[in-house]
Amino acid sequence: MPERRTRRKPRRHEQFASKKEAILNAAADLIVENGFENVSLADIARRLNVSKPTLYYYVESKDQLLFELHEIGFAAVKTALDAAQDSDRTGLERLEIFLRHYAEGGFTNFGRALVETGIRGLSPENEKRMRTRQRAADRMLENIIRDGVADGSIDAQTDPAIAANYLFGALNWIAYAPGDWSNLSPRKTARDYVAVICAGLLPRA
Repeated sequence: MPERRTRRKPRRHEQFASKKEAILNAAADLIVENGFENVSLADIARRLNVSKPTLYYYVESKDQLLFELHEIGFAAVKTALDAAQDSDRTGLERLEIFLRHYAEGGFTNFGRALVETGIRGLSPENEKRMRTRQRAADRMLENIIRDGVADGSIDAQTDPAIAANYLFGALNWIAYAPGDWSNLSPRKTARDYVAVICAGLLPRA
């Protein structure tokens, strides 16, 4: 007689994580649509068709919500930077890997919401924490650019700090780009976008 299989019920922490993800995604959508200042927890509850007490079980305040959005965003940046640490590649190749990862995220509502919001809605304590992480990401990107200058794949006149600042700014501009990007392939668009940016870093003849 074949063994009867029973469907495993989702564990409580899995259910919690799934519902928290739905809340964060709804928040990102509303921020893109209306701007951070015009989005309240009540708006998010209405979007999800849940009561405010239910929402407060998963997120206590707007500051916590925004901080968690930034936590996820920073984790994605760190993943992209880690993917670009292959020492067998040139600095420019590693830079392109990072930029493509970063740009792909910029074409999602989640990425656009983070850029649109910035850290201005965070409490002073959480703003300080995020600024520390941003500086760490800046230094990691600068080091990749510095390696590219050293191996000759990036123009020798490039200042790593200025270039890193410019690159983050150029990629974050995606959030403000006019038009409907929803029908575009994030991967292909990111590749084309990054190709244009990196062309300016090539060594001059």
